Amino acid sequence: DEVLILQMAWRASDERHQLNLQHIQNEYKVMTMQSQAELEKVRKKVMEEKDVEIARMKEDMREALENVSRDGGFATPPASLDDGGGVVGGDNEVVKEKEEEIQKLKEENHSLKAKFKGHLEKVGQFKERVAVELKNAREEAAKSTKEAEDAKIALEQNATELKEAAATGVPPEVLAEKDERIRELETSLAELQPLHTAELERAKEELKQQNEEKLQSALEVELQTANEKFQFELEEAKINAAEEHKEAMEKLRMELAHAAEEQLSEAIMTAKMEAINSNSAELTSSLESAHTAAMAQLQQSHEEERNNLIEKYTAEIVEMQSNNQVDLESIRSEEAAKYAGEMEKLREEEQSKHSEELERLRRDLESSAASELEHVRAEAEEERVS
Repeated sequence: DEVLILQMAWRASDERHQLNLQHIQNEYKVMTMQSQAELEKVRKKVMEEKDVEIARMKEDMREALENVSRDGGFATPPASLDDGGGVVGGDNEVVKEKEEEIQKLKEENHSLKAKFKGHLEKVGQFKERVAVELKNAREEAAKSTKEAEDAKIALEQNATELKEAAATGVPPEVLAEKDERIRELETSLAELQPLHTAELERAKEELKQQNEEKLQSALEVELQTANEKFQFELEEAKINAAEEHKEAMEKLRMELAHAAEEQLSEAIMTAKMEAINSNSAELTSSLESAHTAAMAQLQQSHEEERNNLIEKYTAEIVEMQSNNQVDLESIRSEEAAKYAGEMEKLREEEQSKHSEELERLRRDLESSAASELEHVRAEAEEERVS
């Protein structure tokens, strides 16, 4: 039953395609015949008009030539008086009229050529339009032919399937039921088509409204984001400005403190120079007193170290004497002499080093004081000059 339904559907489709193809072919033939007839009509009309105009021009030219020949040619003798006193000048008027007629004929010939050219352009445009329509018709015919061939192939396949189904023996009741079902489906499809169209339009409107709402929401979010970004950048700019102001104030404070320190250092150095200039003798005396005190302290520390070492060596010698029966007095005298020599040598080295250090310190102080004094004098001289 389904095979029969498909066969009927394909047969109807094939018949419909055949009718469409035949209709297209008929329209193509009619268009071709109409275009040929119109073209022939235009060509015939143009040729007739051309022949008529050429014949009229020939006749006018012939008459003009005959008149000229009858009047004695184109030469115009000078006007003179006849026996009755009239003017013999009629040939001039005749020649002038003939020339006007010739000029008029030339103008008419030119207009006919322009008109004929316009007709030819119209014919060319009509040919182009007919060629385009012919091309479209051929494409439609080829498309219809292909659809017909596809339908024919499908119909043959359905016929084969129908034969196979017929061989199996399908009951007529089933086919009738299938036909009824197909009619019901077609009726339902026809009823649902307007509903589907309305539903499609409604869905389009809803989709359009949703897109507009989404676009509006996106614009609001974008505006809010831009506003927040602007506020953040504004706060950041305020913070940066405050930090820059703070840094500038701190830098200014440091510069002022540095300038104050420099002024204080200059004042202290000036006071030192004045103290050096006025109290150099006191400084030398204080340095010598410090050197004497340092030497006394060094000697005391050496004596203490010497006593400690003597006690340590004495204990070691006692221990060695108890163990090895060594002569205590000889070892003590040797060690005492050795230690005395070392201590004397150390005292001399320390005294020499201390004297050298004291001398170097005195020279540095004197050199620094002299340079500072020279610098102060130079600045004072510059201020005095300025």
